[in-house]
Amino acid sequence: MTNPPSKTSQIMDLLKERGVLRPRDLVEIGVHPRNLSNLYQQGVLVRMGRGLYTLVDGPWTEHHSFAEAAKRVPGCVIGLASALRFHELTGEMPHKIWVFISRKAWKPKVDYPVLHIFRCEPDRLLDDTLQPLIEGTEVRITNVARTITDCFRHRRAIGLDVAILALREAIQRSLCTPAELALVAKKHRAWNIMRPYLEALL
Repeated sequence: MTNPPSKTSQIMDLLKERGVLRPRDLVEIGVHPRNLSNLYQQGVLVRMGRGLYTLVDGPWTEHHSFAEAAKRVPGCVIGLASALRFHELTGEMPHKIWVFISRKAWKPKVDYPVLHIFRCEPDRLLDDTLQPLIEGTEVRITNVARTITDCFRHRRAIGLDVAILALREAIQRSLCTPAELALVAKKHRAWNIMRPYLEALL
């Protein structure tokens, strides 16, 4: 008679499948959540964020959650605060993944990663985006000019001060030119709000 798998091996199998686990994920496989904290205390797991655990020597990058979002919400575009982090325009690590989806798409039901969802016109969703390969998954992310433009467009959600700091950083580091920013801002209807801040930096 075969012995049932141990709690630790069950957790490891689930980690290999998902990359990151939360305590409530263990309920699905009938394992008590305290086993996660036990493995963390033993040095087997590392805490990535509040209630998020992964393997200490796992092959995951800091952008693992972007790859997960791309797999769970096909067609989404990583943007705003998450894209700022990707382009190193902020030192903040958002607790949620900020994504754009088509205005016509159904709202995804995803428990991990936690998403902050914004709607976008279908014909503009993929404009001015990059498609880097993260952990073997192609992920759509807004480029620098689009990211800054979107921050000004959604300044109430992300904060005008964040948008201005990102704009200043991008110009100082020559991540995009003023002409590129103006072109993208006009296309995405953010030029009127962005223009005075950009001109003040020139």
